[in-house]
Amino acid sequence: MVLRAGSRFCERAVIAIRRHGARRAVARAARRLVRRLHTHEQHTWYELDLRVSRPRLALPQDLRLRLAEDADLAQIEALPETTSVPVMRRLRSEGHQLWIVDGRSGVGFVCWVFRTRAPVAAAKGRWIDLPDSVVCVEDSLTAPAMRGRGIAPGAWCALADRLEADGVQALVTKVEHWNRPSHRALAKTGFRPTAEMKLDRAWGRSRVAATPLGGGTGALLAGLIVGGRQG
Repeated sequence: MVLRAGSRFCERAVIAIRRHGARRAVARAARRLVRRLHTHEQHTWYELDLRVSRPRLALPQDLRLRLAEDADLAQIEALPETTSVPVMRRLRSEGHQLWIVDGRSGVGFVCWVFRTRAPVAAAKGRWIDLPDSVVCVEDSLTAPAMRGRGIAPGAWCALADRLEADGVQALVTKVEHWNRPSHRALAKTGFRPTAEMKLDRAWGRSRVAATPLGGGTGALLAGLIVGGRQG
């Protein structure tokens, strides 16, 4: 277990240095350490109910939504704020789905789909269990060169159609309060706020609050996030 964790740490360090250079890699690592010791985060959880009428926004004609393949991972890793190839491979081996939108210019959008369990840093164990009817969409990212074309809303709509065909009833995702463009894009797609989540961490101790905003999955998410935490 210790050797495996050490191996993953070394992989991430090498990738970070290769991608950002030694100085920037050290600075990024320092910022992450500070966030682990002291942080204040506030997210809004959004839900897209697939059982009711919703927008059907199309992707640009030159782009398509598909599952990522091994050959795509290096190109995805090159996008800003994405994770490393080893981490992507590990998550895919655990059954989580990596979706991309691509075309002649390469990968323009990427997101993860988590079924049965989803990563939530504020939750005890950093994961929550989900019912089969609910799927979590995480780490949605549009390539900088492709922004402004409505790719994210089109991708979410296409993804919702595919998941609805699999029997999924709701998509959920979370966005930090400061990220106004993502809030607008989600609203355009038909997502509605369903819960608010706050995380305060100081010197290793965390305080978490999750408040439902009405019907839908809000109460479920709040209970899963807060339930079982002892600080």
